[in-house]
Amino acid sequence: MVWSRWTGEERGEGDECILRRWELIPTPKMDLSSISYTGTHVGRVPNGMVHMSEISLDFKADQLQGLWTPQGEAEDILPEPNDFYYEVVEDDRNENCNQRAKYRIAAFPFLDAEAFMWRVTLERMSEDNERSGRTPFAAPRDRERDH
Repeated sequence: MVWSRWTGEERGEGDECILRRWELIPTPKMDLSSISYTGTHVGRVPNGMVHMSEISLDFKADQLQGLWTPQGEAEDILPEPNDFYYEVVEDDRNENCNQRAKYRIAAFPFLDAEAFMWRVTLERMSEDNERSGRTPFAAPRDRERDH
């Protein structure tokens, strides 16, 4: 789970700064089979929904929706210019060179009480973070300093 903040007055305006990454442990089960790619004039664009299951009941619905902020506050809605999304990193044992696919939450987390787990549906976003973990929307000076 990733929380970020934009330097402008609303999401998507200005530069994006990552506030916190929080790995879901134990690792949830992901069904990525419904992701497809659409060809456009700028290349392949991913789209589709994925289902995440076997998420620990230690998490709260507010956390899974990103409404629990990194500052420890619960919100009814995530205030502007903050942002929240899931970053799915497939572990191919390639030493920090793994793709970081971005997803937004598509539905309210479902508490599967019979199976003792949360289930979450995510929608694929088209702009992924860089393999290094940096956002492509960071300020140019921050990106140069990190290289």
